[in-house]
Amino acid sequence: MVAVATSALLLLHLLNLKQILCFVEKTGVNTGVIFLTTGFLAPFLLGRYSLVQLKSTFLSLHGLIGVFAGILVAILGGKGVGSLSNVYYSALLGVVMGTFIGVGIFKGVPVGPMIGTGIAITIIQLIEYLK
Repeated sequence: MVAVATSALLLLHLLNLKQILCFVEKTGVNTGVIFLTTGFLAPFLLGRYSLVQLKSTFLSLHGLIGVFAGILVAILGGKGVGSLSNVYYSALLGVVMGTFIGVGIFKGVPVGPMIGTGIAITIIQLIEYLK
């Protein structure tokens, strides 16, 4: 995934298509979130989850942990997306580099840069608050 994205961006750069690169910069994150959300919601429409399974989610420890994790991820992801035009550019760049390392060395999946940025910003703000 990272190789495909990098190759596409490199091709746009080599072809000197700066307008398209600017468009990707401005809309890429939101477009990606739309595709990710679509991928997560598709199983509901395909009938892979029943109302009984949804109900049991709220009645089991694992389900409640999942709900809590989903809430936390949404909050931190929102902080990460909000940081794209903020003063935390070094945290964002660090998370992107960490994502490359995580994918390349540890066989991870690059779906968490915004969440990672949200975590980094939360830690930075906590440290600044405690000073």
